[in-house]
Amino acid sequence: MDYEKEYEEYSQTQMSRGQLIFFKCLKYASRVLIFGIIALVLWRVLLSGRVPKRMETLTANDALYEAYTTAGNELIMYTQDHAPVIMEGETAGYFWVCQAVFIPEANQVQVLVRYNNSTLKHIARDFSLDETEIPSREDTVVDVTLAIAVDPNPTNESTADRQIIRLQSSGAPIEDSTAMYNYRRYVFEDVDFDIESLINISVDFYYVGSVNYDRMPYSTIVIYEPSDENLTVKLTARDKRALAAFGESR
Repeated sequence: MDYEKEYEEYSQTQMSRGQLIFFKCLKYASRVLIFGIIALVLWRVLLSGRVPKRMETLTANDALYEAYTTAGNELIMYTQDHAPVIMEGETAGYFWVCQAVFIPEANQVQVLVRYNNSTLKHIARDFSLDETEIPSREDTVVDVTLAIAVDPNPTNESTADRQIIRLQSSGAPIEDSTAMYNYRRYVFEDVDFDIESLINISVDFYYVGSVNYDRMPYSTIVIYEPSDENLTVKLTARDKRALAAFGESR
C-alpha cells in the first residue's frame, strides 16, 4: 500500500499542473459516480418497493364493519403464500398482487395490486397504441376482476366443463403511487367461500381498451388454492382505526 502511494505521488510530480487537475477531477468524478450507483441500488432495494401505509390498510365498508362489530379481534382473516408476480410469459413482471386477504365472515376478498411505470409502455406496445393513446399513471389502465375457477364434475378428466365465476370490485379502487410504482386496492364482495369443486381463485387483468371475458386475460395471478395452507392475518392498529372511523361516519 505504501509503495502504491509513493508511486502515485511520484507520478503526480511528473505531471503538468493541467494534467494534475484533470486527473484529480477524473478521480473524484469516478468516486461520485460509484457512490451514486450504490445509492441508487440501495434506494431501489430499501425504499422504492415500500408500500404506502394507507394501501396496506383494509378498506372499511358495511360488510367488513358488521363482521368486525360481531367478531371483534377474533375476526377470521387469512391469506396464502403464492408468488405475487408472474415471471414467465409475455407479461412477466407486469403486475403484482402485493396482498390478498380473505375475510369469510364478510364474504369478502381484498386485493392490493401493483404495477410499475414501464408496464404502461408495455401496454402501449402490446396493443399498438399511438402516442396520443399511451396511458398515464393517473388513468384507469387495467380491468381487474376476481376469477373463481370451478369444476362441476371433478370425476370427468375433461376440462371443457370447467367454469369461471367472475366478480367485479364493489367500487372504484383506492389509488396511490410512489416514484416507481402504482397501487390499486380492490374489494370483492359476495364471495362464496363454500363453493364445491373449487379449483383456484385468481386475479385477472385485462387492458381496459380490450376487455373480453371470453378470451384469456392479459395476465393472471393465482391467489388461492384449496390444497394450500391458510395463513392467519391479524387486524392491525391501522385497520382498527379505519373501521372505527367508518363506524363513526355511518
